[in-house]
Amino acid sequence: MTGSGRELGSDQAQAAFERLYRDSYGGLMAIAMATVRERTLAEDMVHDAYAQLWRHWASVTYPLAWVRRAVVTNCLDTLRTQRRRDAILRRQPRPTESVTDSSDSAFLDLLVGLNDRQRVALTLKYVEDLSEADIAAALGCRPGTVKSTLHRAIAALRTNLEGERS
Repeated sequence: MTGSGRELGSDQAQAAFERLYRDSYGGLMAIAMATVRERTLAEDMVHDAYAQLWRHWASVTYPLAWVRRAVVTNCLDTLRTQRRRDAILRRQPRPTESVTDSSDSAFLDLLVGLNDRQRVALTLKYVEDLSEADIAAALGCRPGTVKSTLHRAIAALRTNLEGERS
């Protein structure tokens, strides 16, 4: 792609990458926090995804979708690894770090009873405001699966909230 500005060392590529980072970092952190529920781990997942994107920058057509998918994949892989390790070591999961922003904390507290895929889907839908097709691309599934995942997640949230009121 000579002359396109997509070459790794070009000033245009650097500027485009930095713009993407600035514009998307907050949303990607929201996805990672909702998934792994630990700020430093979430930051690692997001930064790893950006590093992966930079290595593939010249060949990526849709960088935001690519990096979003990388964040989701990194987070879910990390959770699977942690679960396996915890099962082997037979110890309780580590307590999560506190989140300084109370609105973030309240949102994350609502998601506690949901499975990983439901937490990610809700975050992509209501924090990132993505369409079902974009959520499906990020999760690597079909839009119909996204619809049912969102439906089940909302039903579980309703049940949890009604249980708290009782």
